[in-house]
Order: sequence, then C-alpha cells, then structure tokens
Amino acid sequence: MGRAEARVGLRVVVGVVLSGAAAWACEIEGDPPTLVPLAEADDAVDAAYCERMFDCECAQGRRYDSLDACKADVDGRVEGLRSRAEVTGLAYDPACIGAWIDELDAVGCAAAFDDDDDDDECQRPCNPLHGDVPVGGACTDRGGDSDCAQGLRCDIELCEGENTCTGLCADPCLGTCPGGCADDERCDDASATCVALPGLGESCEDDGQCAPGLGCRYEEGEVFSATCIALPREGESCSQLGLCADDLRCDFDPLSTESTCVGPTPQGGACSGHLECASGYCPAGFCSALPGEGDSCAGTFACAPGLDCDGESERCIPGDPLLCSANLDLP
Repeated sequence: MGRAEARVGLRVVVGVVLSGAAAWACEIEGDPPTLVPLAEADDAVDAAYCERMFDCECAQGRRYDSLDACKADVDGRVEGLRSRAEVTGLAYDPACIGAWIDELDAVGCAAAFDDDDDDDECQRPCNPLHGDVPVGGACTDRGGDSDCAQGLRCDIELCEGENTCTGLCADPCLGTCPGGCADDERCDDASATCVALPGLGESCEDDGQCAPGLGCRYEEGEVFSATCIALPREGESCSQLGLCADDLRCDFDPLSTESTCVGPTPQGGACSGHLECASGYCPAGFCSALPGEGDSCAGTFACAPGLDCDGESERCIPGDPLLCSANLDLP
C-alpha cells in the first residue's frame, strides 16, 4: 500500500462538497456574483473546477482520473442544462453558476474553509432555471426545474404522470406563507396561511409541534394524548421527552434508569461517546482536543480540521485541498 493510499481522513471541514456549491446561494454578501452566460458556462466551470483541481497538489488522488474526464463530465452537464432551458422555456440565471465559481476562486487549493458560524442559517437556493410564480402560487415541477420564482421550490402535492407534478411555490426557509410566520407560528402549506403553534398544556396531536421552549409529550393508555410541556433545563429529568432546553443533552443513567439534562462535558471529563464532549472528541473515555499537526492519531484516525491521519506514521498531517475530492455540484 502506498503512502497516499494509507492516509485515512476523518477531517472536520465545512462542506466537503464545497458548501454544496455554496448551496447555489442567492443571498451573497459583499460584491455581486460573477455573471456566467449559459453559452460560456462549460468553459467557465472547466477553468474554475477541472483545471484548478489538476493544478492543486492532491496526494490522496482526485475525483477524476484525468483532466479530460473532468471536462467531459462538465460539458455533458452544462449541455443538459442548455437543453432543459430550451425545452422548458424557463429563465436562466447567470448569477448561480457565477456564485459557485466565485466560491471556488475564494477557496483555491486551501485544505479547509473558514468557519463563519452560519451553518445553521437557512440559505435559499439559486436555481439556474426558474420561472416567476410567487410564494403560495400553483407550480409545475419539470424534472427538477420548476416555474417558481428565483429562490423558491415547488412543493409537490400531486403527480399525474412521469413529468407532470403540481404543487405550491414555497420559500425553503418560510414555507408557502408570503412573508413568513412568527416564531410561535407555523406555515400551513395547504392553505398558505400562518397558524399558531400549540402552547403550554395544549394538544400537539396533529404534527407533534409546539411553541418555542416546549416539547410534545405523548401518553398512551385507554386514550392516546399528546400535550405540549416545557422543555426541561439542566439538572431536570428528561425521561418523558428525551429532549432538553437550549444546548443541553438528555443523559441516561443505566443504574437509576433515569434521564437528566446535562451540558457538554469539558476536556478531561469522563465520556462514552464523541457527542458528549464540548470538543466533539472522546478517544479513550475522556474528552480531549482533536489531535493537531504531528500528533498521534493511532486507533482513532481523527485529526483537527484541515488535517488527515497518515496511515503509515499514524500522525496528523496537512490534508489535501478540498477541491481534490469536491463533487461537481452542477444541476
């Protein structure tokens, strides 16, 4: 086995697939994205993705065996996009592929992204092909493309044939309700209206949802019931819900068979799994920091972000650029 083959990676990175091609994000801060005409899309992606991939040093190999194989894949996908645009008559947005290329340019041959702590923020997709139907309007899905306006998706309700699916245009972050709903409401997609979430002591039988800070407790007996109750806090029992408030977790004690809400275990504390630790790493029954460059990764193959575990030396070494293994996330 060669050195490259012996390297085993459990890198913690922000998006192995280049953030899902920036999630085709339309909400781009700073400078507007590059505009890529459809007629030039294959050449632009070839340069930004394929040629850069083969310019980067990839000790562990690349997603494609050759530059020509990468370009052939790009060209085929872009040609498919052109065909769909012609058949469906949908509008092409030159900013979508442009935003992805801008992301590739920013990352270059780096081994990891900067973590900007926005992983939990909802990003609306930038649909390369789109229509103009607004939120709540009737839409038709055309093999993955739809006539919804940019940033929306077609929530399918009915399919009568292979390519004749109809639904309502929905905002991925807000549902089918124009303008979105308040924190204590949910969007009823069928009626495209906001309805109040059940409060403390109210029934949550319909869909198990409750207002913020509450959880749905199910009770079975002669009569099944589901009621919203307050999420337990640190030190309180979570046996009924299995959930806790804030960033707490529900810890089960096998001796007492009770569960209690506890916070993340700090470094040095006893643990039985990685998720229990604030560091996310429990190598030998105690929470520890992930091994850094040059540290041993024997037995766990885990390393800090941007590092890989070398199988021969069993030590953490700088990882390959993300682009070496990034998916071609074109539509």
